[in-house]
Amino acid sequence: QWNKFLLRLKSAKWIENISPTQQKTLNGYLTGTIDLIISIEQKFYILDYKTNKIGKNNDFYSKISIDKKMQELLYPVQAAIYGVALHKWLKSKLKNYSPELHLGSVCFWFCRGINSDTKGLWVKSLDSDLIIDLENILANNKQNTFLL
Repeated sequence: QWNKFLLRLKSAKWIENISPTQQKTLNGYLTGTIDLIISIEQKFYILDYKTNKIGKNNDFYSKISIDKKMQELLYPVQAAIYGVALHKWLKSKLKNYSPELHLGSVCFWFCRGINSDTKGLWVKSLDSDLIIDLENILANNKQNTFLL
């Protein structure tokens, strides 16, 4: 099922090519929790703090450098799983839940880049079609290797 999940993320331009070595590391990959969920005007946003040091100074926190680090550490996969978790949680908590109305975006914040031009931010919209597709992929997992 990881292949379907990764292909869907790739089609949404969240990830690039993942090496076989990286793909092996996905089993048992996520054991963390969402750092913060923010609600603003009926939209919900995920914020995850990263304390990784990308480089020596603010020049290392450019969009390109952050994108490269995100890909290297497979954080877009983590972000997508968090998006599905938020979606499932909102479905269970909000009476009139609508993914199109309530899903905002996911933001990974490399805190050490706060003074850079990017402020250390990587942000992706939680597109309802993508999140629902990923939820279905996870739900159809017969090997029970996903725990959402």
